[in-house]
Amino acid sequence: MQQALSVLLAIACSLGLTPDLAAHEKSEPSLGRHVTVAWQGQHLSTVLRRLSKTQGFFIWLDRRVDPQQTVEAHFSEVPIQHVLEQLAEKHSLGISVLDNLVYVGPTQSARELPTLLRRARAPLAKAPSSARRRWLTKEPATWPRLSQPRDLLTSMMEQAEVKLQGDEKIIHDLWSSKPLPRLALIDRAVLILIGFDLTCHISADGDSCEVVPIKRPVVLDRPSRISKNSSKEASKPSTHAKKRYSLQLKNQAVGGVIDQLADQLNLQIVWDQELRDDASRSQQTLVSCDMKDVPLDDLLSGILSPAGLTFRRDGKKIEITASP
Repeated sequence: MQQALSVLLAIACSLGLTPDLAAHEKSEPSLGRHVTVAWQGQHLSTVLRRLSKTQGFFIWLDRRVDPQQTVEAHFSEVPIQHVLEQLAEKHSLGISVLDNLVYVGPTQSARELPTLLRRARAPLAKAPSSARRRWLTKEPATWPRLSQPRDLLTSMMEQAEVKLQGDEKIIHDLWSSKPLPRLALIDRAVLILIGFDLTCHISADGDSCEVVPIKRPVVLDRPSRISKNSSKEASKPSTHAKKRYSLQLKNQAVGGVIDQLADQLNLQIVWDQELRDDASRSQQTLVSCDMKDVPLDDLLSGILSPAGLTFRRDGKKIEITASP
């Protein structure tokens, strides 16, 4: 498999299945550029591939998206980003930008992708420098048609000398050829896995990687856009007071939501004794919310208030009590 991967670029180019890689080496796509385009009865995959080739950026179409959906659209002198957003909205999809790549997939996954990428990087902040180089060095990649995602991920990890665990969770699938711009190994891994509702956890030393299910709801800790400096930002300290979060819930048990929040944000949750004694009632109340770009205290209030609960916060320690 390793030998096969070493010649993937030549194979894909010979089949005419990849855009000009040299023309795609910009750090981020120029989504503000104005274009005039029209499509009538063309497949979504064809439309996206032509946009990619003519406008000089890569597109990752999630495996769960039907590539044969037909597109009927006309745009005159509008930004490329507007075109992508309108195409996505019409087909109930979302987009997210990572360096010179535009991810197109289910709305929920597009919203979650930037947060999943940052959290996958988090262990690398304290990992040895050799491990950070292994995971964060950007390299181009591509593979030929009928590639299996589990084999692709396994081979990537073998080449990086990383022990992969839990890859049996990746169900069998066959992918068409796909070129990628210069991306870090961790970014490629998360992109492969998100289409299976999976992500990865890197060990503290950076020598192993475990494939795990995405724990939802995912609390979005920044707007859904990854900058070219995201690998540097991952190592910068930050506080919950400075961060802002987004969360969308519908009829979720408040106790489970708080548990997920504590796990994702490394919070210490202390339930009032009375609430612990009656956990089956107090923590099973269903809550719904739709919050965007709010501080942590507002996020907690939006989750707890509908369940008749309140809180007191001291740093990462959250004490939850019944509302007076």
